[in-house]
Amino acid sequence: MAWWRSNALLSNDNWYLEVTAIVGSLILLVALIVILGKLDNQPIFNWNGVTLNTIVSILSTTAKAWLMLVLAETISQWKWIIFSSRRRLLIDLQALDEASRGPLGSFKLLWHARGGLLVWIGAVTTLLALAFDPFVQQLVQFETRLVYDADPRTTIARAQRYSKGNEIFSFDPLPLQNITVNADFSFQSAVLYGLVEPIKSVTQQTLFNCPSGNCSWDKFESLAVCSACKNVSQMLIKASGTSGVLFDYLEVDNAPAVGGPMTNYSLPNGLYIDNLNGFQYGYGYQTDTPENDEIPGVALMTTFGTGNASLTNTFQDNNLLIWAVVEATECALYYCVNQYESFVTDSILQETVNPITNATRSPGSWQWYDDSDITLNGSQATSLEFSNPWSAVSRTDLMLGDSFNMSHNAVDSISSYFQTLLSTNLSSMIGNTSINGYMLNDSNLQFQPNAVQPLYVGTDLNATFYALAASMTNAIRAGSDEGLVVIGMSATSVTFYSIQWPWIILPCVVILAGLIHLVGTVLKGKTAGIGIWKSSSLAILSRGFSVPEDFHNLKAVSAMNERAKWEMVQLFPASVEMITSDDDGSQTLLRPIPHGT
Repeated sequence: MAWWRSNALLSNDNWYLEVTAIVGSLILLVALIVILGKLDNQPIFNWNGVTLNTIVSILSTTAKAWLMLVLAETISQWKWIIFSSRRRLLIDLQALDEASRGPLGSFKLLWHARGGLLVWIGAVTTLLALAFDPFVQQLVQFETRLVYDADPRTTIARAQRYSKGNEIFSFDPLPLQNITVNADFSFQSAVLYGLVEPIKSVTQQTLFNCPSGNCSWDKFESLAVCSACKNVSQMLIKASGTSGVLFDYLEVDNAPAVGGPMTNYSLPNGLYIDNLNGFQYGYGYQTDTPENDEIPGVALMTTFGTGNASLTNTFQDNNLLIWAVVEATECALYYCVNQYESFVTDSILQETVNPITNATRSPGSWQWYDDSDITLNGSQATSLEFSNPWSAVSRTDLMLGDSFNMSHNAVDSISSYFQTLLSTNLSSMIGNTSINGYMLNDSNLQFQPNAVQPLYVGTDLNATFYALAASMTNAIRAGSDEGLVVIGMSATSVTFYSIQWPWIILPCVVILAGLIHLVGTVLKGKTAGIGIWKSSSLAILSRGFSVPEDFHNLKAVSAMNERAKWEMVQLFPASVEMITSDDDGSQTLLRPIPHGT
């Protein structure tokens, strides 16, 4: 009859049950690892109320239970193995019996250093098994991640052509007419916003829609405005002399005109600044001329703004120039095409901007129409600067690259707006057209035009122009023809399994140690030539004759423990003798014959 059809599997006369249990533990451990590997970095699931934690708990609890069954039987078998070869203290039998029952007994056995290496492996494995379940439970952790999916509601503006801005022609006799232009009001607002706000705030004004608060878009290109600043300090020309100074010409509170030793700094395009010598900010003039000590202020800044590249110091080759301002640093705004990589995190937009360097001004663009009776020469033909009445001549679009356009009316209206915003006519005050903005200090700050204030107050002129260009770009993207947008992806929060694999080490070590202990115990038992008695109580009774007779009279377990600490026994002696206690031979006892007798 096959063993699985008999009671062999449950018999104490073989190791079938223990082998089956340890193999089962290994299979469950492998199954656990495979399942966790398949679900690692996957969204959590719930199958009819059954969660991954439930599956892990069932597998780990069953594997541990089978392992503990094996350890209990193998440690018990060592009671017979260690007493088979020589006489030992009887207390060792008690220690091994307690160790087979659980962690406390195993701890006592290790504490008193009883048994051998394989015995200690079994005891240590029993103790480590206490951490089996906590370690397995630590394997499964959860991590919330953003999952991006295409969403038609997720949009961000881009521009391919911009044509906002009004042109109003007078009825003057042809061929030239006076023209009045007005930039789109939203564009004007964007310029003012960009002058005073940092780039972080400007970026959030970009027209976008992100329903989930976390979105991303593929890289895209858009018509834009770029900025550049160059230090022109090396171009300054210093001169000294004795004359009137800018402060006297520019201040408006009718102070008396004064002159004296002064220093002048000028640039090649005619912009200059000068002041009387000896001024210390906060203290006035400290000179040998008492009347000059009464002068309350000084010219702090002069500017020259232009939309004509030929009138700049360092941007004469820029044929896309909108406006340039000089004040020892020369900064320019110009049309360009940028590549954007945009994403929104927690409703905050961030953009990585890279200029498309090959999207330059198309040679065939910004041309006046052939049917015009006007001929433009020099900078009139190429400049983007608004100039009345020459700007009344109809032109083709300004084209950047192959597909990005600014209309004639948009270019003119933007240029005209900057002329009124960042420059003023000071020729009547100083007789010099190379200065069209200033800021000076007397009892109060004086400035013309108003918009030069942030240029002086700001600590980083390059950052100011960068934010200004970005804000203008926002207006162009938001007001582009046909309202072009880029469709992006919107993110939702999804919980994923995150398997923490280091926690699997202890369960693997415990089960492998249990396997080693089982194999070692089986082999050692065969070598010792003893039966497979394991935890059998009847086996203990069968060895009763090996215990001294006076031990039988002890009633208390504590007394038995004390006696066992010094009583030496051998459960499998070399030979025994038969003793008959009654005359009629009705009671027979077996008593071991000590070695050497």
